[in-house]
Amino acid sequence: MDNIIIKTERKPKVELHPDHLPKEERQVMVRSWVPYATGMRIWPTTYLICNQTGHRSRLLYTENVGRYPNWKWLAANERFLMVFEALPDECRTFDVFEDIPEEGELHLRNILRNRTEVYDLPID
Repeated sequence: MDNIIIKTERKPKVELHPDHLPKEERQVMVRSWVPYATGMRIWPTTYLICNQTGHRSRLLYTENVGRYPNWKWLAANERFLMVFEALPDECRTFDVFEDIPEEGELHLRNILRNRTEVYDLPID
């Protein structure tokens, strides 16, 4: 008679503290444009600022626009994209604010939050 050995694999149960659980990745996309041809650049110190909490969501990515210190020429109504960190859950309205040490900063005020987290915002 053959000796049969059966091994059972036990997986230890691991419980993580809530701070160490994976978090859902969320981002906010702002698609924007200027109604006239112009050179544009976006500084890395551009944020979404929650009007309820003061929380600042950092700029993560841009597309089709210059990143400081480089300029990019945009045709009239040519769109560009900015992607930001998520806003806090309690946020209802926010500003897009370019915190820079010179005049001419981008500041779009009191944007009403939506469920899609995608915003089409013209720059005047």
